[in-house]
Amino acid sequence: MTIFQKRTTPQRIVFAVVFVIFSLYALSLLYPFIWAFYNSMKTMDEYRDNTFSLPDRFNLTNYAEAFRSFKISTSGGGEVGLVRMFLNSILLTSLTTFLAVIGSSCVAYVISKFKFRGSGLVYTAAVFIMIVPTIGSTPALYRLMENMGLKNNLVACAMIMGGCFGMYFMMMYGTFQSLSWTYAEAGYIDGANDFIIFFRIMLPQVGGQCLALCLICSIGVWNEYFTPYVFMPDLPTLSTGLYTYQVQLLESYDKNYPLFFAGLLICCVPMLIVFICFQNTLMNNVSAGGIKE
Repeated sequence: MTIFQKRTTPQRIVFAVVFVIFSLYALSLLYPFIWAFYNSMKTMDEYRDNTFSLPDRFNLTNYAEAFRSFKISTSGGGEVGLVRMFLNSILLTSLTTFLAVIGSSCVAYVISKFKFRGSGLVYTAAVFIMIVPTIGSTPALYRLMENMGLKNNLVACAMIMGGCFGMYFMMMYGTFQSLSWTYAEAGYIDGANDFIIFFRIMLPQVGGQCLALCLICSIGVWNEYFTPYVFMPDLPTLSTGLYTYQVQLLESYDKNYPLFFAGLLICCVPMLIVFICFQNTLMNNVSAGGIKE
């Protein structure tokens, strides 16, 4: 007998109503992507006639055309195509994820396992940085990057986005706090230094959490618009490129929206594939710890 069958009639009614409400809510979230998908299959004439009708025939012409003619003008006077935006997104996401995971893991390990003068202050600063809105620190960071000649520098932007404090630090801090110190003590007795203790004993115990952090960070950076738009205006990612293309589309006479929708869905596909492949790993490890005390 299922859980639903064990319920009383009023409980079944409430359950059914809640299920319908959440199903409609899920459909409302999916509908914009479904609408963009079938509009990306249309020609310009079909789109002008009716934006809510299905295309006469489904074809991938706009997707192939997006890789050839989807281009935006940058503030530097050049043009950047979809392939270059795709590469910028991959590089920025990979580098930011690497810096975020390694940096937050190192800092969280030190703060959680070593007590020294000022460790509480560092923890407080990490929490404070997480609370402060990004927009609040952007003017100062922008001025600093501009004065240092690091504007339009992908590595500098990755360092800003992949800082060792904030949410990523808090995730790893709780994980390291739950780990047993027994293996580390055994390593010290055998003559291992702090570097070996961290990378060969402690870090492997939180491998699942590091992978979950990689997925969360990758999805967040891939979809991030504001920071790359401010600090890398001449090196657009897919997110910033789509926004810029939309603005330029509104100002142009020939508004090729089917091409824009094709570029939008191309932007979504990589992270969708990553999430589908690793969703079980993400769900199982996002809140799990290592070997407990």
